[in-house]
This record gives sequence, C-alpha cells and structure tokens, in this order.
Amino acid sequence: MIQSNAKACEAYNKAIQYYVYGAEEQCSEWESFVCDMECMAMMLIRVGFPAGKWEITVENYHEVYRRIYMVEHTTGAFRMRFDSNQCKHEQFFTVAEVRSFIGFKVNAGNKTNLQFDKSVCEALRWQAQAEISNDKVYS
Repeated sequence: MIQSNAKACEAYNKAIQYYVYGAEEQCSEWESFVCDMECMAMMLIRVGFPAGKWEITVENYHEVYRRIYMVEHTTGAFRMRFDSNQCKHEQFFTVAEVRSFIGFKVNAGNKTNLQFDKSVCEALRWQAQAEISNDKVYS
C-alpha cells in the first residue's frame, strides 16, 4: 500500500481550496490534483528518492525532476489529458509541478544516482531488444 502525506504540499492546499470553497465546476481542480498526486506517487516509486528522506524537499526536488524527466522521455508520460476535441495528449511533469509537491512523502525507497541511471539504461536496452525481436524481415 502506498502511504503519503499529500496535505503537506502546496499542490494539495491549492486544490483543496477549490474543492471546499469553489463552485461545482471548479471541483475539477480537485479531481485533477488527485489524478496528479496518484501519478506522482507511482512515478516516485519508479524513480526512487535520492539518498536521504522519502520526501520531495527543497534540497532534492531538482534531482527528483531530473529522474522523472528521464523516465517520461524514455518510456512516455504517466499522465494523459484530453483536449476539447477529445484527443488524448501526453502530459509531462514540469519543474514547477514537482516543486509544488515539496513536502510530499511516499514510501518509495531510495536509489543512488548511479542505481537510477543504470535502471534507465537497462530499460532502454530492453526496449531496443524488443524492437529487434519484433523485426521479422531477416529472421
């Protein structure tokens, strides 16, 4: 089970104001936050925290963003949004979004930079091998 403390982060406090004090149509801000929070938690489990706390902090949010960026740009975004024409678009996390999650804790574990970088390289190697295996032209 994922454990977190979403109430400690700026993104939560902004969204809850819409939920508690906003009009019914503004509750989508809360629903969007819940989706983003779940995606952030899953992403943190995938990338792990730098050595130290299991929390996004002022000291580590740039490193957390670097890791999220690397994973999303090699395997695809964890979030999808629909435009007014109901076309699906990937939505990548931004530095500002990661910063707004400072204080967010998840029992995701730690990975050193070397462990994380190695895991990304291994994922790319597996993807390339899958493409090669699917190439039946000369097999």
